[in-house]
Amino acid sequence: MNRIVASFATTLALVITIAPVGIAQAPSAEQMAAFSGTWQIDRERSEPLPSVARSLVPSAEPSPREVTTTETITGTGTPPTSGGGGRRGGGAGAGGAVVGGASSPPTPRPRGGGRGGAAMRYLGEMATELAPPPTLVITTSDAEVVLANTAGAEIRWTTDGKVHQEAQMDGTMLEQSATWKGDKLELHNAVHGSFDLKRELRLIDKGTALEIKIELGGDAMPKKVTRKVIYTR
Repeated sequence: MNRIVASFATTLALVITIAPVGIAQAPSAEQMAAFSGTWQIDRERSEPLPSVARSLVPSAEPSPREVTTTETITGTGTPPTSGGGGRRGGGAGAGGAVVGGASSPPTPRPRGGGRGGAAMRYLGEMATELAPPPTLVITTSDAEVVLANTAGAEIRWTTDGKVHQEAQMDGTMLEQSATWKGDKLELHNAVHGSFDLKRELRLIDKGTALEIKIELGGDAMPKKVTRKVIYTR
């Protein structure tokens, strides 16, 4: 988390909000209550971190189905500070030793949205979000959703369905959006023209468990990396 905060401390040059494609859905009180609260990761039911992702994560999980107690905040980058919410707090990335023997991923090739080197700097940080924290705290309201870990780090999204953009001084364009779609909550962060990190949250098992589907892709990624993580109360 400290690495993420440090690399995103660049002075912002421009904030842009793009209108949504459709009308954002307003969550019901029952839906917000069902998603909100403290969730514990179910290591047995969660998919292991993909081997290709381990070579991107600075410190990978020590075992296939277990994350360490050193938490990483779900979410990536620094969301827009105007309209799109924002990140707050310190913490740390995924802990544990780097797993040896992982195959190297195809070399990403950034296209547009900023200088190639600048965009590549964010890839490792996005990859750490494939290993969400053991304890996840979710707070919801009519206008936003907050995901936090027990170390006090949090990230906010404005659930208006709009794409919020931030132009960085290094030429990179960061994007963020969030929306409710039926029984699902969709969260999106991206480096425009290069990398996309998508999360789809939905309740399963009659509301007693939370399923999070995570996908790291984008124009610069030769192949998408996915993972499904299960949380319970």
